Amino acid sequence: MRELALTLEPGGRLVIVGCYREATRTDRLVSLAALVLNPMMGLVKHPRRTRVTPESMTAPTAPARESLAEISAHAADLLPGARIRRRLFWRYSLVYDAVR
Repeated sequence: MRELALTLEPGGRLVIVGCYREATRTDRLVSLAALVLNPMMGLVKHPRRTRVTPESMTAPTAPARESLAEISAHAADLLPGARIRRRLFWRYSLVYDAVR
C-alpha cells in the first residue's frame, strides 16, 4: 500500500477494492445477506445459462487472508486518513487522498 501511495501526486487519490476474511459476528451477518443476494444478482446479470465460462470469470483467485480489522490497522499505519467501507459480497473499499 505504501508504495502505491508514494506514487501519487499531491491531491491524488488511491482507491483499492478488495476482499476481506470473515472474522466477526458482523462479518457473518453481512455474509448471510450476501449468500441470499449473490445468486439473485447472478440471475439478474446473467439470466440465461451458458455452457462456456465467460472470459471475465477465469482470473486466478485466492481466499482472503486478512480480516477487515487487520486491513484497517495496516491502512491506519501506512495511509493515515484512509477511509475504509465494508461492501456487500465480502468486499471492502479503501480510499486515500494524498496530502496537498
